[in-house]
Amino acid sequence: MKGYNEKIEYPNGNTYWGDTLRGIPDGEGILYDAQQRVIYEGQWKKGEYHGNGICTNLDGDTYEGEWKNGQRNGRGRMKYANGSLYIGEFKNNVKCGSGMLIYANGDSYEGGFKNDLPNGIGTLLRANGGEKKGVWKDGKLALGK
Repeated sequence: MKGYNEKIEYPNGNTYWGDTLRGIPDGEGILYDAQQRVIYEGQWKKGEYHGNGICTNLDGDTYEGEWKNGQRNGRGRMKYANGSLYIGEFKNNVKCGSGMLIYANGDSYEGGFKNDLPNGIGTLLRANGGEKKGVWKDGKLALGK
């Protein structure tokens, strides 16, 4: 451990080691679950994930990137337990802005996202060689071929 000397034990069994301000996580720190698995390692502000950090969910998804007020916000990389990978922008915990999503089946989409779905100009490349290019709305090709 990086020499952290502040420890907070939570009623749910989680433990925080790191910098604190007035008894809450603020600065650099690590949050462990009750089984001592790392949940989050990175920067904190007023008890929230804030800045750069890595979070691993119990379902196996891992996010590495920028956080704001406890939510994925800014550039990041999300590796899903099902094998899919997203690299791009997030806003309020969802894919929003430009990015690339590589699906577990080998398909990939690169372009705009909104509300976690392809939105705007983008290209879907199929693992079998097919391609769909155009304007996407709510995850579906709205204009193009």
